[in-house]
Amino acid sequence: MKKHLTAALTALTMTASMLSAFPVQTTAAEEYLVRDKWGYCTTANYAESEHFVIFYGNNDTTGQVNDAFLKRNLENYEKLWHCYGEYLGMENMNVDIYGKSTQKYKTNVYLTYTGLDQYAEGWAFMSAEDGYGIEIISPNAMLDDLTIAHEFGHVVTMQQKAWVDQDITGAWWEPLANWFRVNLKPGKPNWVLRRLPGIFPISLRRPSRIWTRAESSGSARKFMPATFWWAR
Repeated sequence: MKKHLTAALTALTMTASMLSAFPVQTTAAEEYLVRDKWGYCTTANYAESEHFVIFYGNNDTTGQVNDAFLKRNLENYEKLWHCYGEYLGMENMNVDIYGKSTQKYKTNVYLTYTGLDQYAEGWAFMSAEDGYGIEIISPNAMLDDLTIAHEFGHVVTMQQKAWVDQDITGAWWEPLANWFRVNLKPGKPNWVLRRLPGIFPISLRRPSRIWTRAESSGSARKFMPATFWWAR
């Protein structure tokens, strides 16, 4: 049976909870579309919120996926989106990093062990499709809020563009995902940022602040890493 969970109630409750914690935006709401690369909207199931769509199959061997599971995780993903975007200053989290399209799409989250033919198994990791970061994750990994915070941190890192197709960024991916994760305290109302005493992070939204150009050859540029922290 094909199922589409429209998270209208989820969106309303999330909006109400966010207003007290995040700045109110006065600009008109942008439309984020569903990017269905594999046709799962018709051959499998999906649940969506404002910035995310979770795809899952018809054979959930984990026994975790139900309406409450989908609602809770969509709420948590939206909190991450607002925190990483509005508090930490990340940009372009829903656009093609190669600039082939300006359309904004919801981030795809594929649930393994549910019968999706393209994503049959795996615990938790990120990947990319056509210039967009995606998550591939087991429902069992989504019982822990910190796991999705880490994995979505990988997606956001990719969407900052300067991290992709570089020879020297590999070692930084895991520390950065952990940095995103530890900036959140799950279980608190709306989740709050946690800073280390006397230290504050540099925003990743402007690569020139954290990368110094080492060499340039035509349109191909390589960057050298600079420090990620300034001490007072």
